[in-house]
Amino acid sequence: MSVPVLRSAHVYPVKSLAARACDTVAVEPWGLDGDRRWMLVDKAARAVTQRQQPSLARIAAEPLPGGGVLLSAPGFPALRVEGPESGRMLTVELHRDTVVLEEAPGDAHDWLSAVLGTEVRLVHLDEPSHRRPVDPLFARPGDMVSLADGYPLLTLARHRRFGKQLVFGQNLIPEGTGVIRVGDPVRILDR
Repeated sequence: MSVPVLRSAHVYPVKSLAARACDTVAVEPWGLDGDRRWMLVDKAARAVTQRQQPSLARIAAEPLPGGGVLLSAPGFPALRVEGPESGRMLTVELHRDTVVLEEAPGDAHDWLSAVLGTEVRLVHLDEPSHRRPVDPLFARPGDMVSLADGYPLLTLARHRRFGKQLVFGQNLIPEGTGVIRVGDPVRILDR
């Protein structure tokens, strides 16, 4: 039997910002390590994604030790955002879910708002083990997810279209067809 092969693996430290390719990455019960633990929200505390703001794709987020991120965008100085410790919690809307998240420091809000030209706030999922359950129609009791679109791991064939719809935000892009099961050894192809 052949070893399943991944074309690439990606994490999105901040939901809807640019993807970061991974050579290796740990899988946690709620998704890939460091994937979608941060997110942008608008003035009404609703998630801001590439669906509404395609320019998010030009902003990069590099994970930092301790849960922070280093943000960068063309024409702007990089901004280091430490993992929040403010205790300022905000109830936000992510698709059809309501989630309580922690606000980042104010300089992150200002920097991102300047880059995007509209007011946004950066929020953090402080505890993925109990904040956001997976839809019970498609999960076992107790299954949790980060700030990803519904499921801990998102995958799609390497052509990133579903019909005529452009698809983004996938963690795992397989090479060819087949089944990858939990526990299977997987090899990531050289980029």
